Amino acid sequence: MKKILLLTIMLLLTLSNIGFADPSESEILASFKQYVSDEVGTALSTYEVDKYKMRKSSEGRWYKTTSSLNPNYSMDIKKTNSLMSPYMGILEVSQVDSNYSEYLSKEMAETDTILYDSNKTTYKFIIAYQDNKWVITGVNVQKTNIDGIGGIHPGYSFHYDNKSITSINDILRHR
Repeated sequence: MKKILLLTIMLLLTLSNIGFADPSESEILASFKQYVSDEVGTALSTYEVDKYKMRKSSEGRWYKTTSSLNPNYSMDIKKTNSLMSPYMGILEVSQVDSNYSEYLSKEMAETDTILYDSNKTTYKFIIAYQDNKWVITGVNVQKTNIDGIGGIHPGYSFHYDNKSITSINDILRHR
């Protein structure tokens, strides 16, 4: 009788630990893919196709700009030795900003079709798996002139390391 009771208790303890087990690597990978898909989908929804913004230069001239987010992105995930962040994900996504020629009047600038320059900005998000959720821990940004027409941005890079970044769109919408 004692053996049956002891086996029953051991079985119950084993079954209760199953509910608290860490997620498997395939579950971690699936959760990262879902997280990235949701985040990039949210960001893509903020870009309106064929829409432009009118801007005024410091010299008082008008020009229009457009932005587009590439829906094709790359991602990777790696296991780490860290207890706090046992997995690190990397997401790379790019955006193209185009500027048109400057004009004295807003009306002339709105009808412009002459592209002055385009810049490609590549965002490399560093995303850690912490406390069973994905957290953005930093963003590397590389900006380059992709057409060479304007020649004003030969390229530069910088890094956000800000704990207040809560979503990918927080960075992408600051365009």
